[in-house]
Amino acid sequence: MESVAVMGFASILGRLPEIRRARGEIVRLLEAHPEAIFLPIDSPGLHLGLARTARSLGRRVVYYVCPQIWAWGGGRIRRLKQDVDLTLLLFRFESELLAKEGVPARWVGHPAGALRPDPSRRVELRKALGSGWCRSSRGAGSRRCAVISCRCWTARPASPPIPGRACAWR
Repeated sequence: MESVAVMGFASILGRLPEIRRARGEIVRLLEAHPEAIFLPIDSPGLHLGLARTARSLGRRVVYYVCPQIWAWGGGRIRRLKQDVDLTLLLFRFESELLAKEGVPARWVGHPAGALRPDPSRRVELRKALGSGWCRSSRGAGSRRCAVISCRCWTARPASPPIPGRACAWR
């Protein structure tokens, strides 16, 4: 199966045929393998519909990376309760939100939680960069368009600091 990664509404429209083919292939695999467990990761716009299909085929569904119900609304909680056997959570506070609604969930933690920053490196980095640098960052996602977007964003030169603001772009 090929990977179809999109970000934003416009990129979805341009790749609808690929998305439909990938969705159809997933459904065919679920039909062909009655022992399969469907394990969607993130992307609720696509995966909640596939979770419903998997459940209708009698497959178990374990959803990794809970949809951001605190940001996008409670309708997705209902969908999780109806169509997902277990939701694996990145953030501990999600446990309470889902428990209130009777959604089976388990906090597994965020992969970045294992990272331990070294405070002594901050001082070294600040000295190396000097005082005129902006102290914020934007990391790219895994999608090609996010990486390109990040490259464009970080390529802008920093302007001199404006009093009262941490950073400004020309």
